[in-house]
Amino acid sequence: MGGLTKTVAPSKSQEFTIHVPSSYDYRFSSARREEIIDVLKRLHLIEQKQNVPVFHTQSKDLKDFTTTERDMKKQINRFPSNDYRAYNEDLFQLATPGLQHQQSSTVIDTMDNIDGNQKIRKAQQEGDGSFQSED
Repeated sequence: MGGLTKTVAPSKSQEFTIHVPSSYDYRFSSARREEIIDVLKRLHLIEQKQNVPVFHTQSKDLKDFTTTERDMKKQINRFPSNDYRAYNEDLFQLATPGLQHQQSSTVIDTMDNIDGNQKIRKAQQEGDGSFQSED
């Protein structure tokens, strides 16, 4: 998954597109769009250790932002430009949104430490004072 695009107000459409870099895109419409996008963003973060780029457009639909099978054959790509990127959709804040290149090792280190952080948090909540850091 190379990214997600969704319509935003004033558009009344509930469309979203899943961008697939190696193939054509998938365009959907659903009243549960936000829930679906949230699950996709979380799975991408877990699997890829980075945010999936989410793009917003006020267009009435996503026809101009969805690469079709026919487009692929003509070598046309309708992936949105960074002008449409919605950094507020990121689940993990890496750095200032204006920066083009970000260090991915921070994300990987943080993701690798989730288990340890969860153990610490559980011990803190239990308040038994028996947890000792390995550091």
